[in-house]
Amino acid sequence: MNDTSKPEDHVAETTGTPGEDNASAALRIVTVRDPSREAMVQPASGDPMIIELPDLNAETFARLQPDVVLSPLVAGGFDCFDVAMALSHIGFGGAYRAVVSFVPDPALVKREVTACCPGLDFDIVITGVQPTSKAS
Repeated sequence: MNDTSKPEDHVAETTGTPGEDNASAALRIVTVRDPSREAMVQPASGDPMIIELPDLNAETFARLQPDVVLSPLVAGGFDCFDVAMALSHIGFGGAYRAVVSFVPDPALVKREVTACCPGLDFDIVITGVQPTSKAS
């Protein structure tokens, strides 16, 4: 981090053993996409790391072996509670992060999700960025 950057601008780099291939140290991230939002970046053909909620199952996760799961806090057909319960049901041991531009009381949401899924590593990522919509 240089002298002009702010702490919130700093992004931690993936670390590994010196001389180790850092690609093998990279996190495997699965995104549960909101099918109702066209503005979301669409996956490349056959990209297995972007799934929809019905694909969040033990078979898919055994194949993908994600370290982190990302989803919208609230989507067109599901919310973070649906994702958290599905992850708990399959015994997911990684981190689950719900992404949102703004939420009035993130601590309340975190407490509620943690209460319903106590073994899940859950947190909220607040981007502060409003999504843009396509002009009609």
